[in-house]
Amino acid sequence: MYLPSTTLYARWLHYRLVGKSDAEAWECVRDEQRLRPRDFARTSVAGGGSQPSILLSVPIQGGASVIKKGRVGEWKVSLHGRWPAIHTGALEAAYSTTPYYSHLISGIAPILKNIEEGTPFLNFTSALHESISDFMDIESLLHQLRDVTGDNKKIPQAWIEASGNDTIRTGFNPEISFIEPLFRHGRAAIFTLLAMLSLLFCFVVPADAKSPSDKTQANKTQDISHTDTPKLSIKVYEGFQRFVDEYGDTVRMTYIRELVVYPPMKFKNKKEEDFYWRTVRDVRKTLPYAKLCYATLCETYEYIQTIPDPKKREQHLKQLEKDIFERYKPVIKSMTKGQGKILLKLINRETDQSSYHIVKAFLGTFRAGFWQTFGRFFGMNLKSDFNPKKNKEDATIDRIATLIEQGAL
Repeated sequence: MYLPSTTLYARWLHYRLVGKSDAEAWECVRDEQRLRPRDFARTSVAGGGSQPSILLSVPIQGGASVIKKGRVGEWKVSLHGRWPAIHTGALEAAYSTTPYYSHLISGIAPILKNIEEGTPFLNFTSALHESISDFMDIESLLHQLRDVTGDNKKIPQAWIEASGNDTIRTGFNPEISFIEPLFRHGRAAIFTLLAMLSLLFCFVVPADAKSPSDKTQANKTQDISHTDTPKLSIKVYEGFQRFVDEYGDTVRMTYIRELVVYPPMKFKNKKEEDFYWRTVRDVRKTLPYAKLCYATLCETYEYIQTIPDPKKREQHLKQLEKDIFERYKPVIKSMTKGQGKILLKLINRETDQSSYHIVKAFLGTFRAGFWQTFGRFFGMNLKSDFNPKKNKEDATIDRIATLIEQGAL
């Protein structure tokens, strides 16, 4: 693949950490992600400043007709349109002011400059990857990372906690080429990949990572990543970039999160005030679980797309349902009925769909109907909607949740 994204490099790192060779790791990434053929010859880089990302494509001899066949091993690079010079210029425009640009580009630029018509595409991309690996001293880093836990089968969360540097792990678009964090942080960009892994594997792991002796690797993953009650991560800013001003000084520009400001609360009586602060308490307790539900929903959806067999997919979802029920049954039992209703509202707020429709999409109409009937028996409605604009109670919940997310309550 041509200068793969941070997400794909994170997947690659995972397979290297569980003992696969470089070639085997990339093969696992290709199979797992089920990439379209044209994606192998594309990458995105920063546009510079506030400009959108730029898509860079490598022309292949024979054009679209050859690419559609998907036989990447047979692709030959074409020099049509002087694209190597254009790509080099795009990298310079986007990253020339970054700290590690001169170090990393010294290995990448010659490969782009000296490529010849008809060069096998895989040889070309392998040379780029080897240049990046040499720059990172990847074998040394892999050895160090394995030593952190003494067990290369564990989820990368342990390595994340060992890194202790939030700035290296934030502010990057996971779909942009991994060379972006490399240009900005050098070898320390490994922690950007580890941060991606903590998200990608927070709930499920690829089947290839499972040990034959393991009963259920998904259970082990959950035990590691959800040992404690989930906590909200309050981020004051969305990201940042550095640029050189007219005086030649390097300046950091930070993008502050959008803040919502509400007028002061006015209560008609003590009963209304007590209701408000009781709702604050309940939202504080349930909001982390609603966000965990959203993250789980996204990761599970992405993972089941990699399972082509419908029966295996159904088996995985049934096992997932069982694991979730066993894992969070004590938590749900400790909640009051009011907290349960607020949790359903917040799940709707996070996912923009009711809990009933989520269950129906993953487990089918029958299972959704069963849980709806079961919930209604205890006064809960999985089909409950969330409309702050029309419902005063929903508006209060949304206000409280927003203030908690901003760190203002």
